[in-house]
Amino acid sequence: MIVGALAPLPPLDPLPSRTLVLVDDGVPEEHDRAILAAAGGGEGSAPPALVRLGGGEERKTIDGFREILERCAEARLDRDSLLVAAGGGALGDAAGFAAATWHRGIRWLAIPTTLVAMIDAHLGGKTALNLGGVKNPLGAFWWPVAILADPRFLESLPPREIRSGWGELVKSALIGDARLFAELEEEARSRARGPPRLPSADEIGRAIEVKRRVVAADPLEEGQRRVLNLGHTLGHALETLPGSGLAHGEAVAAGLVFAAELAADLGRAPRPLAGRIAAVLARHALPARWPVERAEELFELMGRDKKRRRGESWFALPAAPGEVELAPVPASLVLRRLGAGPEEATRRDLLLR
Repeated sequence: MIVGALAPLPPLDPLPSRTLVLVDDGVPEEHDRAILAAAGGGEGSAPPALVRLGGGEERKTIDGFREILERCAEARLDRDSLLVAAGGGALGDAAGFAAATWHRGIRWLAIPTTLVAMIDAHLGGKTALNLGGVKNPLGAFWWPVAILADPRFLESLPPREIRSGWGELVKSALIGDARLFAELEEEARSRARGPPRLPSADEIGRAIEVKRRVVAADPLEEGQRRVLNLGHTLGHALETLPGSGLAHGEAVAAGLVFAAELAADLGRAPRPLAGRIAAVLARHALPARWPVERAEELFELMGRDKKRRRGESWFALPAAPGEVELAPVPASLVLRRLGAGPEEATRRDLLLR
């Protein structure tokens, strides 16, 4: 990943025969020229064609995916072509999967424009679609030729997109940067809950580094890479729960507290850890609980999750900031915790949404 002012992609070998640039229509048009320049492919390449598409989870449906394939056909992309995705995580997931399948695999370039995409969604080579009310059951590992991340894109994000990105940033700190989590804790103690701020370039870079290290050690998610699912088992269920209205990072935030409560239930973490996580989340107005009255629905949605192995529900569980373990959790305990919500200490100490 290249983080900084958007610069032209270094020349590829072979040069792209054609380049199709898909831009999320939530990206201000003022960025189009820089995106085209970055995707140019080098002297001698054909001029790139730009198409604006809707982003969001609708892009990860079969119909949304079909439109990308139709655009590839209209652009006459061949095996030496380049597909570029400039936008949020959903567009990157769908465009990356299209690149993996078009002519059995063509090159693609990721230009993340949201905080979630920069920190999480565009890293690691995972591409995916949603199907049947389940998050990401279709997909492939297909790495982009490069990821070009310009923090200036974040300046035009609405507060909710920034808040959602903080859910993923806190997750990264819990997984592999205890010092970063301690810094966020100190901020939460010293500042009242309020609108989320933009993370610093240092905070973004450290979150990216956590995921880079994990992916480098286990690129195809055969083992330890599954720690990156921290908060996502409940998070994905909350995202797909009818009427929840939660964005990805918001749902993951509640999932982090849920995982910490499960870890305490199993004796793998001290009980106060969930409250500490909730306090950091509250600083950025992120939810730290889930609808306990819909526990059965959430349990059923979690049962469809692709992270289940041989009928068992496996969770990434935080033992302490910077320490995450993988463990199966009995279904009875999962259902009980869904119905109970966070422990009283967490609810009492914080004003939770």
